[in-house]
Amino acid sequence: MNGSKLFLDTNICIYLLNGDEILAELLQDQEIAISFITEIELYAYHGNSESSIGVLDEFMKSVSIVNMTDEIKRHTISTRKTFKLKIPDSIIAASAFATSLTLITADKAFKKIEDLDLFMKNRKKDISQELSKERSSFENSTQKQRRLFKSFIGVIKLQEDPVVMQRRWRDEWE
Repeated sequence: MNGSKLFLDTNICIYLLNGDEILAELLQDQEIAISFITEIELYAYHGNSESSIGVLDEFMKSVSIVNMTDEIKRHTISTRKTFKLKIPDSIIAASAFATSLTLITADKAFKKIEDLDLFMKNRKKDISQELSKERSSFENSTQKQRRLFKSFIGVIKLQEDPVVMQRRWRDEWE
């Protein structure tokens, strides 16, 4: 994982919004991009409350949203035909490929795509551990002691206590 900009799949966004402390800390100081499909999937979740929509709004302000382009359309069609992925996954893969960013996901289906710069593990815990290894040279003791959302959602500048926010998101997304 080179650079400071990463492309997140929907499942990784959900892990972050559900309070994955390690991912939140490790993605601190990283520019994050997502597909418009991820934006739609997050907003379309049937269990969203008014408060979770507000947090999603702030999250969307903190990331770059990659919209559909002709290049992404071509890559999507090729990916769908070649690897038989679902169309939303094909769009996400094509968007990451078109932007030349590393895609972070927990979805095994992306393993099929050989040319995609992919960072994937089966479980979010594994992703967090691998990211920790990748970023260990950049971490210091102060970063290790940061609280949840002070590192990730701190970008969003929420007024609410980070621990309360974590509990609320867990309750709302489960």
